[in-house]
Amino acid sequence: AAPGLVLFRADIGQEEPRIAAFLADDEELLYELEHGDVYCPVASIEFGREITREDKEERQIGKRGFMAWLNGAGHAGIQESAFWLTRREANAVIKYLQNKYPKIEAYRANLVAHLHEHGYTATHFGRRVHRPEVWSGPGPALAHAERSVMPDAIQGTGADVMKLWLPKIASGLLDLQDAHLLLTIHDEVVGEIGKNDVDKIVGICYNTLTGILPINLPCEVYVGHNWSDMEKLS
Repeated sequence: AAPGLVLFRADIGQEEPRIAAFLADDEELLYELEHGDVYCPVASIEFGREITREDKEERQIGKRGFMAWLNGAGHAGIQESAFWLTRREANAVIKYLQNKYPKIEAYRANLVAHLHEHGYTATHFGRRVHRPEVWSGPGPALAHAERSVMPDAIQGTGADVMKLWLPKIASGLLDLQDAHLLLTIHDEVVGEIGKNDVDKIVGICYNTLTGILPINLPCEVYVGHNWSDMEKLS
């Protein structure tokens, strides 16, 4: 950070699963994201033993498997995150998630049907991602278009949230001396703020995020003199 300032970064927690649950109207997934854990059960299947939050590396692999399924990957995508799995075992992970979250699967099917009819997928805010290759006939282009509907809807909505969130944060920083935004990294906002104003940044980031979507999007804020020494603020 510049002399007299510290870096801050604000991270939207579990953004894509929460957006997916919202778009699919999946109350069970939303509840588990708020009160439970959606990654540990996947990791438990992949490792063949119970995985808890304390097993951070294993849970992270479970998260990658969950996200691969959410974004439309087949068994190969699951195997990328857990290379020891056979095709049959990877398909078992997919089957578990399909049975656990049928509303996500129904939403995915509706997106594919809409894409075939209209040639695009829309985000929650109405921005369209056009994929005319869906009309190209059987082949890799069609398969890719169909796999892209979930990322287009979920990540597209996440990008829209960021576009709406950034100017609100920037506006909230105007009253603070020398505070400003620097850049974004996926779902993280990075900026600089005066040391005496650190206690204000959590409220600014959280309050400006609240209400962009009609669900809870938890915001975690970290500060530090450099990227390596960031500490989470409560």
